[in-house]
Amino acid sequence: MIKYLLTIGLMGCFFFGSCQTSKNLRQGTGWVLAKTATRGSQQYLIVVDNQWYYPEELPEKFKMDSVRVQVKYRVLDRLDTVFKPAPNDLLEFDFTARAIKVKKIKLLPQR
Repeated sequence: MIKYLLTIGLMGCFFFGSCQTSKNLRQGTGWVLAKTATRGSQQYLIVVDNQWYYPEELPEKFKMDSVRVQVKYRVLDRLDTVFKPAPNDLLEFDFTARAIKVKKIKLLPQR
Protein backbone atom coordinates (compact mmCIF):
# COMPACT_ATOMS: atom_id res chain seq x y z
CA MET A 1 0.00 0.00 0.00
CA ILE A 2 2.84 2.42 0.85
CA LYS A 3 4.56 1.69 -2.49
CA TYR A 4 1.29 2.39 -4.29
CA LEU A 5 0.80 5.76 -2.53
CA LEU A 6 4.44 6.71 -3.07
CA THR A 7 4.17 5.90 -6.78
CA ILE A 8 0.97 7.95 -7.14
CA GLY A 9 2.58 10.84 -5.23
CA LEU A 10 5.71 10.83 -7.41
CA MET A 11 3.65 10.65 -10.60
CA GLY A 12 1.55 13.60 -9.39
CA CYS A 13 4.66 15.68 -8.62
CA PHE A 14 6.14 14.85 -11.99
CA PHE A 15 2.91 15.61 -13.85
CA PHE A 16 2.20 18.92 -12.13
CA GLY A 17 5.83 20.00 -12.27
CA SER A 18 6.10 19.29 -15.99
CA CYS A 19 2.85 21.12 -16.74
CA GLN A 20 4.07 24.20 -14.93
CA THR A 21 7.43 24.07 -16.71
CA SER A 22 6.00 23.77 -20.22
CA LYS A 23 3.51 26.57 -19.52
CA ASN A 24 6.36 29.01 -18.86
CA LEU A 25 8.23 28.21 -22.08
CA ARG A 26 7.91 30.50 -25.06
CA GLN A 27 8.87 29.88 -28.66
CA GLY A 28 9.45 32.18 -31.58
CA THR A 29 11.41 33.10 -34.64
CA GLY A 30 13.83 35.97 -34.33
CA TRP A 31 17.36 37.23 -34.75
CA VAL A 32 20.61 37.03 -32.83
CA LEU A 33 22.16 40.48 -32.91
CA ALA A 34 25.60 41.58 -31.71
CA LYS A 35 25.83 44.85 -29.80
CA THR A 36 29.30 46.36 -29.32
CA ALA A 37 29.95 47.01 -25.63
CA THR A 38 33.57 48.17 -25.95
CA ARG A 39 36.31 47.71 -28.49
CA GLY A 40 36.63 43.95 -28.97
CA SER A 41 33.70 43.07 -26.70
CA GLN A 42 30.27 42.05 -27.96
CA GLN A 43 26.98 41.35 -26.22
CA TYR A 44 24.68 38.97 -28.07
CA LEU A 45 20.95 39.53 -27.81
CA ILE A 46 17.94 37.77 -29.28
CA VAL A 47 15.07 39.78 -30.75
CA VAL A 48 11.68 38.04 -31.00
CA ASP A 49 8.55 39.99 -31.98
CA ASN A 50 10.37 43.33 -31.54
CA GLN A 51 11.28 42.40 -27.93
CA TRP A 52 14.97 42.39 -26.96
CA TYR A 53 16.13 39.47 -24.79
CA TYR A 54 19.50 38.88 -23.12
CA PRO A 55 20.28 35.14 -23.20
CA GLU A 56 21.82 33.75 -20.03
CA GLU A 57 23.95 31.32 -22.04
CA LEU A 58 24.18 31.37 -25.82
CA PRO A 59 26.08 28.54 -27.54
CA GLU A 60 29.23 29.74 -29.34
CA LYS A 61 28.00 28.74 -32.80
CA PHE A 62 25.14 31.27 -32.48
CA LYS A 63 27.40 34.18 -31.51
CA MET A 64 27.19 35.92 -34.87
CA ASP A 65 25.53 39.15 -35.94
CA SER A 66 22.19 39.13 -37.78
CA VAL A 67 21.54 35.40 -37.64
CA ARG A 68 17.95 34.21 -38.03
CA VAL A 69 16.95 31.60 -35.43
CA GLN A 70 14.06 29.68 -33.98
CA VAL A 71 14.26 29.67 -30.20
CA LYS A 72 12.46 28.08 -27.27
CA TYR A 73 13.13 29.97 -24.04
CA ARG A 74 12.02 30.79 -20.52
CA VAL A 75 11.78 34.44 -19.47
CA LEU A 76 13.63 35.08 -16.20
CA ASP A 77 12.71 37.54 -13.47
CA ARG A 78 15.49 40.01 -14.08
CA LEU A 79 16.69 42.68 -16.47
CA ASP A 80 20.27 42.68 -17.75
CA THR A 81 22.12 45.80 -18.82
CA VAL A 82 23.16 46.29 -22.42
CA PHE A 83 26.12 48.60 -22.82
CA LYS A 84 27.41 50.83 -25.61
CA PRO A 85 30.94 52.16 -26.00
CA ALA A 86 31.62 55.65 -24.67
CA PRO A 87 34.06 57.99 -26.46
CA ASN A 88 36.78 56.96 -23.99
CA ASP A 89 36.00 53.26 -24.71
CA LEU A 90 34.56 52.60 -21.26
CA LEU A 91 31.22 50.90 -20.77
CA GLU A 92 28.20 53.18 -20.93
CA PHE A 93 24.60 52.20 -20.17
CA ASP A 94 22.46 51.80 -23.31
CA PHE A 95 19.27 49.96 -22.25
CA THR A 96 18.02 46.93 -20.30
CA ALA A 97 16.74 43.69 -21.78
CA ARG A 98 14.75 40.89 -20.17
CA ALA A 99 17.00 37.92 -19.32
CA ILE A 100 16.08 34.53 -20.79
CA LYS A 101 17.22 30.93 -20.42
CA VAL A 102 17.53 29.38 -23.88
CA LYS A 103 16.15 25.83 -23.89
CA LYS A 104 16.49 25.09 -27.60
CA ILE A 105 17.79 27.12 -30.51
CA LYS A 106 18.37 26.37 -34.18
CA LEU A 107 19.60 28.30 -37.19
CA LEU A 108 17.06 29.13 -39.88
CA PRO A 109 17.80 29.80 -43.54
CA GLN A 110 19.05 33.37 -43.90
CA ARG A 111 17.03 35.68 -46.14
